Amino acid sequence: KVAGAEMPAVTVWSRSLSPSAQKQLASEARRCFSRAQNASFWVPAIEKEDAAPRNPLERFALEVFWFHASRLGWSRDAVARLGRAAGAEYWVQRRTSRQPRKTRGVNFHFDKDEDLLDDFGLLVHPLVATATYLNDAGAPLLVLTKPTFQLGIEEPGLEA
Repeated sequence: KVAGAEMPAVTVWSRSLSPSAQKQLASEARRCFSRAQNASFWVPAIEKEDAAPRNPLERFALEVFWFHASRLGWSRDAVARLGRAAGAEYWVQRRTSRQPRKTRGVNFHFDKDEDLLDDFGLLVHPLVATATYLNDAGAPLLVLTKPTFQLGIEEPGLEA
């Protein structure tokens, strides 16, 4: 239970974007990847009054954030009290058949605040994690209820 709401461990929304919205996001994702490769970006849920999403990917990430915040029963005021800790992280992965097989995949990992882990050794997971596929290619998504990560222990081929 989260905020009094019963939440399933996994929920899938198929075809939740219109074809034109999917095409626009895919185009923006390709542009983002060409500029930043695998970099991740953070978008605070509440920004200054005059701040607007800088691109369609930020707008989509915030729409997804507010969709789930609403499902959890969070008000805008409750989210605002969390400051910049409330928001959405997004990143783009692009794989093509021209890439060597070794570089096509994303290593096994789980979602966490990388900066808090690196800077303070704190392992903090997001309350809600999402994955959006903009095409029908790519590896499947594996969802576990609990990560098997212990600080200081690294297994070959397994990224935290």
